[in-house]
Amino acid sequence: MYQRVGKRIFDLILGLLLLPFFTILILFLSFYVILVDGWPPFYISRRVGENRKVFGMYKIRTMKRDSEKILSELLKEEGFQKLWKKYQKLKPDPRLIKGGLFIRRHSLDELPQIFNILKGEMSFVGPRPHPENEVDDSFPNEIFSVKPGLTGLWQVSGRNDLSLEEKIKLDLKYIQNINFLTDLQILIKTIKEVIFPKGAY
Repeated sequence: MYQRVGKRIFDLILGLLLLPFFTILILFLSFYVILVDGWPPFYISRRVGENRKVFGMYKIRTMKRDSEKILSELLKEEGFQKLWKKYQKLKPDPRLIKGGLFIRRHSLDELPQIFNILKGEMSFVGPRPHPENEVDDSFPNEIFSVKPGLTGLWQVSGRNDLSLEEKIKLDLKYIQNINFLTDLQILIKTIKEVIFPKGAY
């Protein structure tokens, strides 16, 4: 009952309560990105959500406008290839704009996803939505049996220090034990992670 009805009600109530505060922060960050790296301030990432439906996930842009070109050049080097293969991330990431690391470490780039939540494409807590080009037939279907989350179990269990396989295992563990108290605990731990980030880059 909670997974299908209660969770959505919780998302809507919390989303509407946080919307004014989030909107102010989003506007401030948007102006900052435009100031340091120009237009656009937002980035829409194609992610795979519930029932493997692809949707556009909203983010504050923290990468330089020519980040794809920079990445293709970096991946010619063996060291960056190994990092990318294991984490789908680079550390350090030379593609970031000035101040981008701070924005990402404190998860401020994720704030626009409140609109994905209000639209019903995401939930506050759930398995993190994977990029479309990262998902193949090897992904367990159970990952896509619920709405993806703004935060989740692996975000409060190591974040980007975890491999893709470890993230999937934690997401499956969450899905098998969904309940209100777990969601509440993850949200509280997320606040701590945002203020005192570990494993984020």
